[in-house]
Amino acid sequence: MTPWYEAGPGVHRTDGSSADVAADARAHGITPYVVEDIDEIDAVLRFPDWYGHNLDALADCLRDLSWLPEGPLAVICVRPPDRVIVEILAEAAEFSRSGARPLYALLLDPPTLPR
Repeated sequence: MTPWYEAGPGVHRTDGSSADVAADARAHGITPYVVEDIDEIDAVLRFPDWYGHNLDALADCLRDLSWLPEGPLAVICVRPPDRVIVEILAEAAEFSRSGARPLYALLLDPPTLPR
């Protein structure tokens, strides 16, 4: 299986702690942004003042990201977002493929609990 950082921008499921995944991103030249709760994504990514706190504005901001330094970035979602948010992340990641800020959206798989 191809590691997420070699698969290219997009939505990827991965396992490990957010700290480990962030360290892996940095090791591959990708700036990590850990989002504990998707409702905090605007603060974590430092969305501009014009962010409207709705799904359309979220999509617009994720397709833009011009206020962040150039280079690839990984949004590490600790808690899995709902399907609509995943679709917005996927669309933004696809849009980012040809831009200055390729977007990896990483959904952490929950750890398996011992039985």
